[in-house]
Amino acid sequence: MNPLIALLYLNIWLFWFAGDFAMLLRAGMSAKQAIFYNCVSSVLCFVGMVIGVAIGNVEGASLWIFTIVAGIFLYVALVDMVSNINW
Repeated sequence: MNPLIALLYLNIWLFWFAGDFAMLLRAGMSAKQAIFYNCVSSVLCFVGMVIGVAIGNVEGASLWIFTIVAGIFLYVALVDMVSNINW
């Protein structure tokens, strides 16, 4: 991998981590809690990636994965729209 790409990726990740840390502090967490929950979130993202790669290699699973993901996106979009409707 090109060292410049690795440096850019590290830079993006560092600022993302710092932004999440600042939001958690602003929400009322202590610094220790914010770091802990930020690390838990990062580990769970990695676990999700491993599960996704494992399931993605199963023959015929792609159709189900795409269907579920499309349903989740539609659900989130519709819930956001409905919550903004003034009844």
